[in-house]
Order: sequence, then structure tokens, then C-alpha cells
Amino acid sequence: MLPDVPVLLLGGDRDLVTPYELLYEQAESAHHPQIVIVPGAAHSIQNRATNPAGRQAVYEFLLA
Repeated sequence: MLPDVPVLLLGGDRDLVTPYELLYEQAESAHHPQIVIVPGAAHSIQNRATNPAGRQAVYEFLLA
């Protein structure tokens, strides 16, 4: 079990390396999981995805 802290799990709906279904499995181990699936994104969402949703999710998560 993970520590009792919020966890942000990012995934792309086109990620072949780490399918987003794994995020839901990982979320079961977290106390306060937040899952964000970025449409049209593959792997390396924060620095490669053209859709800014992943970067925005990180920004909002860190400000919360």
C-alpha cells in the first residue's frame, strides 16, 4: 500500500508501452488517486503530447 498522499496517474489513450488500464490497477493501491487519460496521447505525455491536458493536470494537481 502506498503512503496516504494524493497520487496523480497520467496515461495516454494511445500508449502501447503502458496501457491506461494499468493506471486503474495502480489506483487500487493509492489512497487518493486521480487518473487523467489524455486523448490522442501515447507515451511521455508531459513532454511529447500535443494535447496539453497532461501538463495541465500536473499543474492543477501540484497547486491543489
